[in-house]
Order: sequence, then structure tokens, then C-alpha cells
Amino acid sequence: MKAVERVDPFYVLKQLPKATALISQEGALLDASCSWLEMFGIPSLTEGKGPEIFTLFPEDIELRRKLKEN
Repeated sequence: MKAVERVDPFYVLKQLPKATALISQEGALLDASCSWLEMFGIPSLTEGKGPEIFTLFPEDIELRRKLKEN
């Protein structure tokens, strides 16, 4: 029987050439491409734990509302 190989579900996201992030409606950074993490000086995420997006963009007062609506 052949062993099942598991692939990180966010593998494609990490490989994107454009800076891309996956953010929950609550503002938690779930995962991001390597280029996005590098852009913001964030080390690799472990188990989906990252900073809240609001701490990275404190000047955008509408961000919380926009995330809730979408």
C-alpha cells in the first residue's frame, strides 16, 4: 500500500510571487506568502498564529468594518 503524502494546504499561497495574505474576518493573519511576510518583517507563521492585521495598519480606521462586511 502506498503511503499518503500530506501537503500543506497553504503551500500555493506561500509560493505566490505577489505579496498575498489570508486574513480572517476578525483580523487575524491566518497565513501569507513569503514575499508578504518579508515585506512586513514578520517571521514565518507557526500554526496559523500571526499578528492581528489592525496592528500592521493602524491608520486604516475602516479596516475592521470592511473585514466584517466581506
